[in-house]
Amino acid sequence: LRLDYLADTQTMELKLIGGELDWVGMHDVTIAKYPLYKENEAQGKYVTGDYLSCMTDRYTLYPRRTLANDPVLEEIVNHPNWSRALSVAIDREEINEGLFFGQARMGQMAPMPNSSYFKEKYGTAWAQYDPDLANELLDEIGLTERDGEGYRLRPDGQTLSYAIEHAGIRVGASVHEFTEMITTYWREIGIEATTKEIDEALYSERMQANEVQCGIWHADRCTDMLLPIQMQWYVPVGGNSQGNVSTAWQQWYVAEDKEAEGIVTPPEEIQQLFAWVDEMRAVIDDDERVAIGQKIFDYLADKPLAIAVVLESPCPLIFNKNMRNMPRPKVPIGWDSYGINTYHPAALFYEGGQRA
Repeated sequence: LRLDYLADTQTMELKLIGGELDWVGMHDVTIAKYPLYKENEAQGKYVTGDYLSCMTDRYTLYPRRTLANDPVLEEIVNHPNWSRALSVAIDREEINEGLFFGQARMGQMAPMPNSSYFKEKYGTAWAQYDPDLANELLDEIGLTERDGEGYRLRPDGQTLSYAIEHAGIRVGASVHEFTEMITTYWREIGIEATTKEIDEALYSERMQANEVQCGIWHADRCTDMLLPIQMQWYVPVGGNSQGNVSTAWQQWYVAEDKEAEGIVTPPEEIQQLFAWVDEMRAVIDDDERVAIGQKIFDYLADKPLAIAVVLESPCPLIFNKNMRNMPRPKVPIGWDSYGINTYHPAALFYEGGQRA
C-alpha cells in the first residue's frame, strides 16, 4: 500500500484524470466536483462510487458561546434567537444547486437519516429559508438600530460584525465558496459577516482560546457507529477543538474541580445536556440509550447550538475500474467508518491481477 501526499486538490485531480490513482478517499472527493469525475472516468480508468457521506460536504457552523475578548457579542450570541436567525437566513437549496448540483439532502444539524436517533423534525428545525423571520428574531434580541450602511448596531454602538474562520481544504473542498455564500446571507439580515482561511494549527489554537467567533467543520460522528460514543459536535463534551460552541464549557465538563479558578460554569440547560450525555454512556440497553439521546436532539431542535446546512450528501469515492470487493453502494463513508476500513479493504483485489 502506497499513500501519496499531495499539496492541493488540483494536483490530485490531474493525477486522477491521468489514470495514476487507484483510490481517492473521503477527504479529497466532493459532490461539488462530480461532473469532473464523471466526465473523465474513461480517460482516468476509474469508477465513481455511489456512497453516502457522513463527513465530507456536511459543513456545520459553530457560533461560539464564550468569547475571550468581546462580552457584548457574547451576550448577543447566547440569546436563543441568534442561532435561529442565522439558520433561517441561509438559503440551503441555493447552496445545494450552486455547490452540490442538487444532489444533497439539505437540513439542520442532526444524526444522519439512517440513524436510530433521527427524527424528521431534527433535520427541518430552523432550516427553512425565511429572511423575514430572521430579521424578526434579531429585532426581538434588541438589535434594531442600524448604521449608515444598513448593518445592525450592538448595544455598545459598534457595528455588528461577525467573522467565520476555517481551515480550508481540511474542512472540505468547497469551504471557500460555502462560507462566501453564508456571509452573503447574513449580510442581507444586517450582520457585517466576513470569512477567512487560517492555518489549521492556528485555527485550533484560537478555538481553544475562545477567540474564534464562528468556527466551521464537517460534522461527522453522525451515524450509530460513533454518535453515542463521541457527541462532541452536538454538545461540547471534548475530544478536539475543530468544532464546538464553547471550549470553556468543554473545560468545565472535563474538570475534576468545577469550582477551580478560571473554570466557566455553563448555563443549567447546557449542564442538563452534559448529564444526558453521561446517561447515554452509562446505560446498557440500546433503546434506552436512543431515548436519552433524543432528549438532546429534541432540545437542539428548539434551541440549536450549531448550524448545519447539509443533512446528507453523496460521497463519490473513486476506485480503479478493475478493483473489486469495494463497499456496497449507499453505505456511509467518513470518519464514522474510518474511511473504508470497516468495509474490509484488505479484501480488495484487481480483477485479473492488474489495475486498469
